[in-house]
Amino acid sequence: MSSKSFVEQVRASIARDSDAFRPATLPVRGQSFVRQVIAALAQMPTVALPTAPNRTDLHRLPPPRENIPPVTDTTGRAAGSTQEATTQSASGATGIGDTEDARLWLQRAADAGDTVAMFNLGVLLAERGDTEGAHAYWQHAADAGHTGAMSNLGVLLEELGDTEGARTWYQRAADTGHTGAMSNLGVLLYEQGDPAAARAYWQRAADAGHTGAMFNLGVLLYEQGDPGAARAYWQQAADAGDSDAMSDLGVLLAEQGDIEGARTWYQRAADAGHTAAMFNLGVLLDEQGDIEGARIWYTHAAGAGHTAAMFNLGVLLVEQGDTETARIWYRRAAVAGHTGAMSNLGILLRQQRDTEYASAVVEWRTSGDRP
Repeated sequence: MSSKSFVEQVRASIARDSDAFRPATLPVRGQSFVRQVIAALAQMPTVALPTAPNRTDLHRLPPPRENIPPVTDTTGRAAGSTQEATTQSASGATGIGDTEDARLWLQRAADAGDTVAMFNLGVLLAERGDTEGAHAYWQHAADAGHTGAMSNLGVLLEELGDTEGARTWYQRAADTGHTGAMSNLGVLLYEQGDPAAARAYWQRAADAGHTGAMFNLGVLLYEQGDPGAARAYWQQAADAGDSDAMSDLGVLLAEQGDIEGARTWYQRAADAGHTAAMFNLGVLLDEQGDIEGARIWYTHAAGAGHTAAMFNLGVLLVEQGDTETARIWYRRAAVAGHTGAMSNLGILLRQQRDTEYASAVVEWRTSGDRP
């Protein structure tokens, strides 16, 4: 990298080629050099920064795969039944933390045939990364009829790529009434191209109060062209605290023209930490003319890694004259692969370079220090 300042580089450039910066129409008698530079820049081709297309690209649901939670709905891990909680307390492994003492007591209970201890020991081993050990103890517990172990075994097998084994254990757990297994089996069936069977299991789980299944069922119904039914299930899940459902309910309400309703649900989801809702709330406020409100929510979403929010925030900052901060957000979005940000960043850097170059030339010509 050259040790010369930018002004010195400009001086050297013009000293070598006095026509380096001047368009053919630059010399105009009777004008100061500063005015000539301004006139020349006005004649140069300019490229306007485009507005943010994401501002109008609001009313879309995320892809179906993203709307379906990962297959980790292992509700048994929380040891939800009274029997499981009592066993943990009696063994001295309250909360089954990552302590060797907890493992030893659970091991003793499991070796004595306690299926709940087998289940909880499997959880502890899985949390430590010992998938083989977790598999072994969940297998023992599942063979003994523990439904939480059946469901967790399904999760583990699917993570290991054994979808047929996962399906078998989800099915067994679902048949005993485990709603998490019903929901996960629905996800697996959906991914295997059987939406009718997925819908049946999500329906069963939703009817039993499983909010993730309500949300997934809403996604499927929306895909199948029934927004009214989708809205009903998203409403149930949102009322139960599901932030994904809150966000998608906001999208659906906006599509249906209920902007205030959409804003309410975006706000609730955003307050719960949902980044897509933060972005959508920013878009909505931007469209309503609340620029400061939009900036706040774009900033929250961008800080959480939402690339479209980074891009929109960059556009908004350019409009407000803060090109330095805009450049930072464009660069972050561009590095993350946002092509609009790549384009805007290139345009912004070119415009800043033109301005810097012109300023350097003016400084040089007006300083009296020239060859």
